Amino acid sequence: MSDDHEQLLEMMRLGIIAARNSEPALLEAILAPDFVICVPGMPNMTRAEFIEWLRASKGTIVSMEGEAFDVHVFGDTGVVTGIRRAHMRTEAGDVIDADGFTEVFVRRDGRWQLVHSHSVPWTGLPPNAA
Repeated sequence: MSDDHEQLLEMMRLGIIAARNSEPALLEAILAPDFVICVPGMPNMTRAEFIEWLRASKGTIVSMEGEAFDVHVFGDTGVVTGIRRAHMRTEAGDVIDADGFTEVFVRRDGRWQLVHSHSVPWTGLPPNAA
């Protein structure tokens, strides 16, 4: 596995930790200033809007993890796909969900930054199932 692949997987690991623990400083280090996240049924969010959305969340993330990571590097662009599973505790009860995601990273000034995230609800099929 190349250094770029390892670095992108580390960025994914740190991103999950930052989201799970609601760590804005770590998120700002990972997310590019021009970051955009697209989630069906929600308006697209900028970096600042996404961090605020996490901060204002009415629940507590009990757990969040990623799996089935697939990493592709195209020069200074990295694409990571996979499945993210989360367990959130809210006043209405526990919510457990999963989403399939595509994360696009760009290498700027020698380091990877997340510029675009897109996710869709995961159907429950195993990774790569037809």
